[in-house]
Amino acid sequence: MALDAAAFVVAAVNLGAKLASRRLRPALLARMAWLVGLPVVAVWLLAHGSLYSRVDAWLLDHGKALLAAERYFDDVVVLEIDEHSLVELRSLIGPWPFPRDAYAVALDYLAELQARAVFVDVLLSDEREGDESLRRSLRRYPDMPVVLAASAVNDTVGGATDGSDEIPSGVVWPVSSVPPPALQWAGAVLPGPFLDDPVQRIGLISFQYDPDGVLRRFPLLHQVGKDYLPSAALALMRASAPSAVAVEQGVLTVAGQALPVDATSSLGIRYPANPVPFARFSFVDLIGGALGIPGRWVDPAHFRDRVVIMGKTSLFADQVNTPQGVMSGVHVLALTYAALAERDYFASAGPAWAVLMVMLGVMPGMFAARSPRQEGRVSWKRGVGIGVAVFVALILLHGGLLLVGLETSLLAPLLILLMTMGAMGVVAQRDAIRTSMAAADELAERQRRAIAMLSHELKSPLATIDMTLQNLGLAADLPPAVQARHQKIQRASQRLLAMITHNLDEDRLYRRIRTPERHPLDLLWLGREVVAERCDPAIRLAACADVPAWVEGDSTLLRIALRNLIDNARKYSSDTAPVDVVLHMEVRWVNVMVIDRGQGICEDDLPHVFEAYFRARGVVAEGSGLGLAMVREIVRAHDGEVVLQSEPGMGTTAILSLPRVRDDPRYGAKAANVVANG
Repeated sequence: MALDAAAFVVAAVNLGAKLASRRLRPALLARMAWLVGLPVVAVWLLAHGSLYSRVDAWLLDHGKALLAAERYFDDVVVLEIDEHSLVELRSLIGPWPFPRDAYAVALDYLAELQARAVFVDVLLSDEREGDESLRRSLRRYPDMPVVLAASAVNDTVGGATDGSDEIPSGVVWPVSSVPPPALQWAGAVLPGPFLDDPVQRIGLISFQYDPDGVLRRFPLLHQVGKDYLPSAALALMRASAPSAVAVEQGVLTVAGQALPVDATSSLGIRYPANPVPFARFSFVDLIGGALGIPGRWVDPAHFRDRVVIMGKTSLFADQVNTPQGVMSGVHVLALTYAALAERDYFASAGPAWAVLMVMLGVMPGMFAARSPRQEGRVSWKRGVGIGVAVFVALILLHGGLLLVGLETSLLAPLLILLMTMGAMGVVAQRDAIRTSMAAADELAERQRRAIAMLSHELKSPLATIDMTLQNLGLAADLPPAVQARHQKIQRASQRLLAMITHNLDEDRLYRRIRTPERHPLDLLWLGREVVAERCDPAIRLAACADVPAWVEGDSTLLRIALRNLIDNARKYSSDTAPVDVVLHMEVRWVNVMVIDRGQGICEDDLPHVFEAYFRARGVVAEGSGLGLAMVREIVRAHDGEVVLQSEPGMGTTAILSLPRVRDDPRYGAKAANVVANG
């Protein structure tokens, strides 16, 4: 049921997403997928495991036990063939198994006590002493129907019938034209000596445990071959004659009575809080009363117009593992019959309730997904509050369904709720990080704009000051001390003006890096242009193949990146040391390697060389520490990467890698035009 509900919700979410995709923003759909779809799909996958079913059953059992009330069924009486009866009756009628005339005596006495119906939970499969006496008793009381026990088996060895012509038609229950679902068995052990009379009825006492070895549901219908046989509880309900059986839409109809069953025609057993909710008597007391033994007596009022279930509860009897612990099989049978008679059982709540509980589980995620974007994220306190409210609602709804006899999965919505809360935490943290990054970017942009505005405002007066200083420098009659101060002021103003010009150029460059232009570009051509600009014989360009190396990018930005790498290599090399620019093409990448033989970079400084304003130790050449940082920004804006490999005293190799595009002659003219105009 949980699997069907989860699958239904997944389909509903997908359908809703498709229908709403025209109106909902993609960001909202992505949040819905994280906060709603992912928990539902995860629980649906978990529900295929055995651990899930065990935990789900454990929750259901504890919920039932918590809400169970004490009950007493006065319509049924258990007549126990217990250990005390086996010992006491040994001297009267012989050892176990008892002669069949002992059951005849019991039936005669129960008829005298005016019992309504009797079930003999003793398998009478072979011929034994006293069978004729029992046959006469079975025929003598038509107003007190007797149901004999049969046993379903998983094979047909040992005298069991396989469901062919060996099952008399008088004990087979007629079914509708559509075969109803039932537990399938290979064969059945029948009370053979007593099937010649078509009036007699049989009821199967077999059942199946859940995968964890606990009996929670009792089958009402069994199939042996093509024949259908009732369980003992159902046979007692209709003990007068075989009843027509039909199952439609999960409802088993027997002689006008509708019973909600599952796919195996089973009902959920409602175990009361008290372990023995019916009257019990020892078999020896009934036989002693029937034979007039002094001291043995039973009250006729306890049997009058009641259903009597006669069976073994001794050490030889089968024990059944139930949610309330180990119980006698006869007690479970009596409890099942009483629940059927009083319509006190558990039925499936159906997919509608399961879907409702799953929707409650995803409700916090739906609220979080639809929260206003200006909030940035749903507050943790609000998310926890919604989760606690939904948890309480799930517990109350689940408890209410159990009180009215409806079963549904609690584990699925609880897991979905927990996963949704976890996903909300992840999304909230992600949104917080994004908000912080956006705020940091905005602050950096505001600082850059402020610096650019300040630089722009200072540039004009500094230019005026510099021009005035130049005019003063033309005067020939200035004292030597004044000329020295004049030159010092002029050098300072020129440095300040150069710094302002650099800041303005850097601001324009960073703005272009954020939105680089993309054009087809031959990187080999661009490399030749940059090398030719330097007019330095020590800078050498080499390519593995003299063919165009096509990339897509901004020629101005890539020219700046190559120029910075080459200038850095030349700056930190001796005047005579060569600088090699090598271009190498791979299947998906174009690599440009700038190799120098300079002083190199120590291992501790190498991870920090791309940080803004970082200067390696021992560097004496002038620089601002922004060149390599700018190179990395440009290359990453083109979906590429740049790395440095260096060894102190041996030199440094800078490797710039860009995605390669297809070789297409049509790019030639366009690329040449872009490079020439860049």
